Amino acid sequence: MRFVLSFALCLPLLGQDLGKELYQQCSGCHGAKGQGSRNGPALAGLYKRKSLAKGGPPSDANVGKIIQSGLGAMPPF
Repeated sequence: MRFVLSFALCLPLLGQDLGKELYQQCSGCHGAKGQGSRNGPALAGLYKRKSLAKGGPPSDANVGKIIQSGLGAMPPF
């Protein structure tokens, strides 16, 4: 699953098509457009927030740690 994390952090270099394909693993809970759902919080505007659910500032490193380790009901990827 760390493979997904590596790709997620490289998405700007790899293009939108690959990003859309990888996001399919997330969209079931976080919504097709990152709007959130009953199963997961919204991801839209994530980097504009003051802090993440784990308390750290929204940075690639901190988001990557949450993706890698999971959080609450979200499994690690």
